Amino acid sequence: MKEQIRTRSAHRSPAPRPHGKRSLPLTLTEAESMLSQQLANGLEYLARHMVLLPEPYPGCILFFTVAAENKPASVFHVRATTLEAAWREGATRVRQWAWARKRDEVDLRIDWAQDITPLKAGSPLPDCSAWTQAPMHSLALADASLERAQLLQPLLPEPHQEDIETGSAQRPLLPPRLLLHLRGIYISGEQPAVAVPRTDPPQQRLWPHLVPVHAALQQLLAQQGKDGSWPGCGDVCDHLGVTYALLQAQRHAGSAALTQAIALAMDHVERRLQQLPGDCLPGALAMLVLARHLRNSFVLGPGADSQARARIPALMDPLAESLLSSAAASASATKAAAAAKADAPRSGQPLLSWAELAMHVYASSRPPTSDSPTLRAARSALPETAVLPAAFLQAALPPLLDMPDSPDDRQGDQADDPCARWIGIALVESLQLDAGLEPQPTDLLRQWQISLESHLQAMAQRAIWPEQALYLPPARRRHAAFADASLRQVLQSPREIAWLLASSLASLELLDALAQALRSATSHGAAESGEDALTAQAGHGLSAGGSPAKASPPSPSISLTSRADETAGQPAFPPTAGSMYPSMSWDRASLAELMSGRWLDATTEPGTDSHTDSHTDSGTGCAGLDASRLHHQPGAAVLVRRAGMALGVQAAALPTLRASALISSNPQGLLHHGVPVLHVPDMEEGLRNLAQAARRRIRSPVVAVSGCVGKTSTLGMMRQCLQDGGDARGDALLSQGTALQMINWSEASPCALLELPLQALRGDLTLIDPDILVITNLSINNTPYSGESEPPGQAGLSGERKYEALQEVLEAMQHMHKGSALVTGQDIGENPSVIESAKRMGLRLITFGPHCNAQVREMGFHNGNLQIGMGNLRLGISLQSDGHHMALNAQAALAALHALGYAPAQVQASLADWQPMIGAGQPQLLPSGICLLDHSLSNHLLSMTAAFSQLQSVAPHVSKRLIVLAGIQPGQASIDTAQLALEPLVRAAQARRVLLYGEPLRQLAAALADLLHVNWYDDLNQLICSLLRTTHKGDTVLLAGRATTNLALAADAMRDSFSDHGGHLITSIPSSCFDPHQKQMNMHS
Repeated sequence: MKEQIRTRSAHRSPAPRPHGKRSLPLTLTEAESMLSQQLANGLEYLARHMVLLPEPYPGCILFFTVAAENKPASVFHVRATTLEAAWREGATRVRQWAWARKRDEVDLRIDWAQDITPLKAGSPLPDCSAWTQAPMHSLALADASLERAQLLQPLLPEPHQEDIETGSAQRPLLPPRLLLHLRGIYISGEQPAVAVPRTDPPQQRLWPHLVPVHAALQQLLAQQGKDGSWPGCGDVCDHLGVTYALLQAQRHAGSAALTQAIALAMDHVERRLQQLPGDCLPGALAMLVLARHLRNSFVLGPGADSQARARIPALMDPLAESLLSSAAASASATKAAAAAKADAPRSGQPLLSWAELAMHVYASSRPPTSDSPTLRAARSALPETAVLPAAFLQAALPPLLDMPDSPDDRQGDQADDPCARWIGIALVESLQLDAGLEPQPTDLLRQWQISLESHLQAMAQRAIWPEQALYLPPARRRHAAFADASLRQVLQSPREIAWLLASSLASLELLDALAQALRSATSHGAAESGEDALTAQAGHGLSAGGSPAKASPPSPSISLTSRADETAGQPAFPPTAGSMYPSMSWDRASLAELMSGRWLDATTEPGTDSHTDSHTDSGTGCAGLDASRLHHQPGAAVLVRRAGMALGVQAAALPTLRASALISSNPQGLLHHGVPVLHVPDMEEGLRNLAQAARRRIRSPVVAVSGCVGKTSTLGMMRQCLQDGGDARGDALLSQGTALQMINWSEASPCALLELPLQALRGDLTLIDPDILVITNLSINNTPYSGESEPPGQAGLSGERKYEALQEVLEAMQHMHKGSALVTGQDIGENPSVIESAKRMGLRLITFGPHCNAQVREMGFHNGNLQIGMGNLRLGISLQSDGHHMALNAQAALAALHALGYAPAQVQASLADWQPMIGAGQPQLLPSGICLLDHSLSNHLLSMTAAFSQLQSVAPHVSKRLIVLAGIQPGQASIDTAQLALEPLVRAAQARRVLLYGEPLRQLAAALADLLHVNWYDDLNQLICSLLRTTHKGDTVLLAGRATTNLALAADAMRDSFSDHGGHLITSIPSSCFDPHQKQMNMHS
């Protein structure tokens, strides 16, 4: 019989009603009061956020979706000229629905039309099935008169034909003439209203494309009894399966509550070991659970049961004796089958039995020096290593990939077959064996990889938001795994939760193993062809000269393209003060030829031909090209700003500089400065041509760093490691265009480091032709994991590119030369499209991040202590910079230096000495006891998210938080609309005061009008005065953003007002020991 599943509502408040007691029914007055409160909350929200539609459409179109426990959702729409009229009709129908079903409260979703797009006849309708997992759009279709309309919801069931005929369901809308773009709210019980669609998609914190693992774990822990058992898991195999799921999850997300739950479950297991059934499976599962618990105690250290090391081995030996005969018989059968099929391919080998697998795990879990009669018998009966044959995968994948609504709904005997139910356990343990996967053709590996990716995406579709589950049938709604922040998902059966966890994590680990096998197969083929010998050598941090010194970098880990020798006859200039390397020098003839310009001096009037003057075609030329007065280098040419130019030095400031030449598109009035003038009609084209020539002269590796955020910090860390620090001129150049950075680089530098804005990636990548391209951070919430990219020209829901970040990377890879390296986060590097493109283009992928397959892997981060794993090497770095975003930048820098061939030990100390520049968020403690978080250089949503996370970490008490915001740069939206992405951050911060500055934030201030502590200013002086008046001792002040104006003035005012000599930077808090499990708390800070 199927086990009974509790039917508590998926949408109730987190606190369940006590078991065994039924609450007294509410009176009609109480029920009406609760329902009225829900409706009042909805009306208040709509009145604050809804904007009436323009003519000729009616002013207000509302969609009401109402549901309750065990009741399907009903959807109806109303239209009226005013919100009041539409609300009266809609609220009346909601009350009638609730009264007819005797419901004291309902789950209510209200959507309103904020825009209308006419549809052309025959135009394709939006495909709403693509956003089942994380819909970021709400749409509806309507006829031309808006008399009839219907929601486009992928989870909304189709009406039955009999319902249509009887009129009890809405008839299909054919043909639709209007597409309605909706916004809405969701109200459940007494919970506050939630904006729909959510501004942030579901966050999978540790595992992408996976069900909410943390939520499922919380549910398992909540249902565990005091004796360590779970309801519905009386069968010993089910209890062992649930226990193994907890142990498996502990490898990824350790916590004190999880450790305690595992201890209770293991006590229950140990009590039942003596009463195990006589068949093989329970004993094998018990062996796998004990071995996993023992390995976790060694690998996870303080986060696991340390006493298990002494207790568990004594429990494993009796189990091994009972399993030995079965395992030996299975091994003999395996050898006989292999001998009978000696000529067959290896994929035909028989799969491991449960007993044989358990004995392999038993033998591998004991140290080689351990000895006992049972161990000796096991080692003699089994081969030394166990290869996971293809037959095992072919047998394991079908039950693993089976995705019904519930594992208890499976067809045939599979629902009652524990071997099929817990096949994920066997798969995980098989992957832990030393030999790993049997070598297979790459086509077969990719086929398995695609199947697993599809499986994980199907798993993720079960992780939906409550406002989506509203449209599910009640039976399916009870089995939904909610991605709600309050963890109110309700997979009710512990066995079902454990099956979901075990199969999902097993699929992920198998996916990692397949990716590693694919890389091994690819590298093996490359080694045989001999094309990537230098790359492979540098990939292990080796160079021809052994361990390289910092002043003499090793051979780069990429094959450099041969450059033309253009250095003959070029003048030499001394290096600038404060700079280690001289800027690239140019003679006058080369400058004029490359920039398509002509020289003028005091003896040559503008407009006359100067090519016959031999004097103007020779000379010492210049060293570098300055476009700013700051950090001017004597002897450099100066770019003169004219009308319409964004860069350059104003003509009035030229007497203060010691320029060797002036370059301008309009030379009028420049000759009296006494230096030659180069007239360049097309300045942009001239600079690009000069930059291309500079690129041809650079023989050292060129490293370009791009991404949404973190570029400057990553480059600063690399310069600290390569040069023992940066210089002011180099810092100033990073803020200038790509061409100017390349022109001003030095040929004597060990490598050229350039900052490449993400918006210039496509246009400037061919200009600099980098040998190493580093992608720091990208907004990749919608990055697909499958290898199928969006078809070109697909309009999608609103014509926008859903996977823009991934497409930027893929297009950039098309412009990189063979042998170059792409350094990126594991979330991008693991994408099959990126892997396939890198293989096709002959590029090398180097990944970083907390993922287990990252080549520069974050093992943990806490209080500035960063633990890095690179192969078999473990590295600890105490960063001077604060925040996990800086730890990710350090990983990117390490990965780039690894690509250059530097050993981690060479750069470890230098990386620990690096400090971010002012405005990058380093906490500053002022003498008056005020902590200043100056993020005035931040202008991206990712940077702002990191800043708010840092604020919550530094100031845990909300009453001590003050926030000053100046906005973010817009993406594809307008600058005013882009600021609305900050609304959830401000609400979650719960600061004492929030000050918004500038016209772009006026719309954000209107959206936050319900928060009395939020104030908007259009005058920066007034904002600063208000900030200084309301800041008190012990406060933490966050200044962030620069949509149009930098908040550096406000930060300077804070420093001047609250300290006499300026505050000192707060270094990382010293920690005597490092907790490897703390990384889960900081991984996405």
